[in-house]
Formats: sequence, C-alpha cells, structure tokens
Amino acid sequence: MTQILDQLDGAGVKALFLFRPEELEANEENLRRIVGSGHAVGLSVEGTTLSQVEEQLDQGEALLDRLVRLKTHTVYLEKAGRDVSSALSEEGWACWSPQLDQTGDTRSAATRSNALMNNFDSRTGSVRVMLDDRPGTADLLDRLLPRMEREDYRTRLALETWF
Repeated sequence: MTQILDQLDGAGVKALFLFRPEELEANEENLRRIVGSGHAVGLSVEGTTLSQVEEQLDQGEALLDRLVRLKTHTVYLEKAGRDVSSALSEEGWACWSPQLDQTGDTRSAATRSNALMNNFDSRTGSVRVMLDDRPGTADLLDRLLPRMEREDYRTRLALETWF
C-alpha cells in the first residue's frame, strides 16, 4: 500500500480507501498516512443482511475512532442487495459503488492502463474506479496517472455527496 500512496501523493491525487473492519488494526500506520494526506476512508463490509452489515459497520466505526479519530459515512457493500443499501442510506450512510471494478485484474499494468483509458474515453462525466492494493496497482498508477494528466483528465476525491 505504501507504493500506491506514494504514487497518489506524488501526483497530487486524493482517493477513497475502503477497509474491511478486520483489516483496520493491521493497517493503523497506513490509516494515519491516508488520513494525514487528505485521502478519504470508508468501510467495506461482506454481510448480506442488514443486521450483519450494521454489526460490521459498528465494529469498523469503533476501530476507526480509536485508531485515527475518524468518523466515516461511506460504505461499500460487497454482497448485500438494494434493500440493505436503501436502509443504510436512510440511516445516513453513503453507499459507494464502482462503475469500473479492476479488483482481481491480473493483466499487466500496461494492458490495464490502456483498458481503463479506453473506458474513460467511452464515457462522459465522472467515472468511479475501484482498484485493489496488490503491488501491480502501484505499477498501474505509475502508468495511468501521468497519462491522465497529459490527456487532461481530472481526478476528484470521492465525496459522500456524489454517490
């Protein structure tokens, strides 16, 4: 994750980082850097029912408060359906969903970069992209971010009010 943060910070790009509650304690140092660099943090939960999701969110909120004194309102629902998303929205959560999901993509950084740029070219407006934290993602960002700048694409931090 350090390389990914180095790439983003070097390019002046802010991102939303999603963590499962059980990953937070092991990532305390990264969380401090993420928050200190002005990136956003959200929770990623695997539950399928509202009660499972709320339990995971309670755990994640408590850990974020203890580790970095942060209150998040952003959640990514890995498995839950629209009914859970609607209920959480009514509770004040912003449910994030990607338009382009690159997690698990094992192609080369060059191939992934070209594919993303082609996807960007075929869309108008903003595009929400989800990447994972594999080492290859830093290589992807090393190719993608300068190209986006050259081609006058702009990046924006994913704010809760936009999704």
